[in-house]
Amino acid sequence: MAQQQQALEKVKTDNIFVNAEHFFEDFAKNTQEIAKRAFELFEERGRRFGNDLEDWLKAERELLRRVPVEIKDADGNLSLRAEVPGFTAENLKVSVDPKFVTIKGDVEFKEEKKEKDTFYSEWKSNKIFRTIDLPHRVIPDQAKATVKDGILTITMPKGEDKPNEVKVKPA
Repeated sequence: MAQQQQALEKVKTDNIFVNAEHFFEDFAKNTQEIAKRAFELFEERGRRFGNDLEDWLKAERELLRRVPVEIKDADGNLSLRAEVPGFTAENLKVSVDPKFVTIKGDVEFKEEKKEKDTFYSEWKSNKIFRTIDLPHRVIPDQAKATVKDGILTITMPKGEDKPNEVKVKPA
């Protein structure tokens, strides 16, 4: 029974990883949604110029939840911990590249209340999308991720951080 549980947990954590190419489409979609909301904020202010960045940042805060992270360097590994309350392994996708990690999550909530003659309905999208630059190169194929109690932990073995030397040849 314990072996089955371990195998099931391994499958759940292995499915969390995806290739970075898939994130470009999601990034473009998120950018479009933020731009649309920023434009709505611009229109609400009477189309007055001068607050472009403020509108963009407000739209971003409304549409994407902040993901606090902590990165530690120990025993030849980088360990990244991210707060992702409300997300499960099924809701999260992680991409690990040698110099950065991307975390994406999407959960939808629906809440309905009916009291006498009043009907209340609220729909809320809970999205995260964050790319974190790493302080050292890592080996992406050997990364491991787990999520427990709202904390995503990604452990990545450090790779060589040597510069790529190119020999110059005469033409």
